[in-house]
Amino acid sequence: MKILVTGAGGMIGRAVIRALAATPSYQVIACYHTQPAAPLIAPNNVATVCDLLDASAREELLRQWRPDCLIHLAWCPVGASSHTTALHLAWLEASVALLKSFTALGGQRFIGSGSIHEYGIAPEGACTLSEAHTAPQPRHLYGKCKFALGTYLMALAADNGLSVLWPRLSYVFGPGCAETLLLGSALTAAQRQEDFICHIAPSTAFDIIDVRDVAQLYVRSVAVPDLVGMVNFATGTTVLVRELLTQLFASCPERLHFTEPFNPPQQVCLDNTLVRQKLGLSAFRDVLRSCEDFLKGTAND
Repeated sequence: MKILVTGAGGMIGRAVIRALAATPSYQVIACYHTQPAAPLIAPNNVATVCDLLDASAREELLRQWRPDCLIHLAWCPVGASSHTTALHLAWLEASVALLKSFTALGGQRFIGSGSIHEYGIAPEGACTLSEAHTAPQPRHLYGKCKFALGTYLMALAADNGLSVLWPRLSYVFGPGCAETLLLGSALTAAQRQEDFICHIAPSTAFDIIDVRDVAQLYVRSVAVPDLVGMVNFATGTTVLVRELLTQLFASCPERLHFTEPFNPPQQVCLDNTLVRQKLGLSAFRDVLRSCEDFLKGTAND
């Protein structure tokens, strides 16, 4: 099977490329937005560079490789300050065009990259977000564009018989996590032993998943084409954010500072029944124990 992975240079993309390389029968085309310093190359992998916002480059990419499966992870960088950037609209348009071309060239399996932000997280209190029972109410442009793309994919799949999976990712944590996000900035500060100020309420807890587990879910999804629709990629449990930060700064606790919270406490969990039943991954890494791997840069397995 020939698998094209966009966003190969991102945190999730690198982990997915590495995990796919373990299956010799897969030919993996790792698509980068710009030339990487050190692409992840295995005997069954090739690396290519393409600006997916360029229509002609996008078409040439698909015509050249004609993948059977497309794992589309590419999107503009996301952080607290970029949830409203108009670039999300450009990536929505480009992603729709990418899928149309993929389908026209005989593509069979499309696996996207949705977000917990499609649901629209309650400003306070506890909630469990379910694909079947929680109505999406995205609050900002990022979540709205992701939701729009997922909805379009489902409609196109119904009309063309394409196998489409739209994972809604919970909070993903690992090496390369964007520094514009809380966990990414905390990891960077801990690695550099720099001061970090936390404004999270003591009881705030999120469903945080190790990027290596996310990669395994993607790899298993390739081989299960009947897993379709909107599906949560999550652990189904929560972790206290302050506890995770304390673990990250275990070697330099004096660098971690807790201050008055900006927001009321939240406890946000995603129902992962579908991935446990369909993909058979029920034991997820303890992200508190993963901290040491992330700090040392050894989280490659």
